[in-house]
Amino acid sequence: LSQADYSALFNGNIHKNVSNFIGDAQQFHKFTDFKYKIFSDLYNENTVKPFDFADKMIKSLAGFSELIIISSAPENLIFKILKNKNLDVYFKSIFGINKNGKRETFVKQFDKNKDFYFITDTAGDILEVKGLDIVSLAVTWGFHNEKNLLEVEPNYIVNEYHKLINLISKV
Repeated sequence: LSQADYSALFNGNIHKNVSNFIGDAQQFHKFTDFKYKIFSDLYNENTVKPFDFADKMIKSLAGFSELIIISSAPENLIFKILKNKNLDVYFKSIFGINKNGKRETFVKQFDKNKDFYFITDTAGDILEVKGLDIVSLAVTWGFHNEKNLLEVEPNYIVNEYHKLINLISKV
């Protein structure tokens, strides 16, 4: 599996793409069982370091809007990482692993009476919100590069965190 192949698994629902890549349902279940057993060793408050600007960005964005996390990672691990930096208090909710994809969570959480902005660093996440009345903002400092993100046509693409804060403050 090359780095490009791995990155391509995130062009859509990661769980479905990995299942299709593995092919055999039984092997896929073995893989996911193993992945979740080791996830906390690889993804925790000691191994995941937020970007240097994360504190300022999160605090600024929380001044404009309610913040919710919808992630493919386990929510308890996300919470620990945020709590370690005293950032957990800025989030209304955290939604972790949903093997059916993030779209299902969006549909359940989306309030048509409020503006909803989705900030992400993967092309697959942009595809998950296509067709919903949600503004997608792709950031280039994460998993996928600008070229990958542009291919899925987000509403906005942002290269610097202060430009993201500025954009959200105006919309």
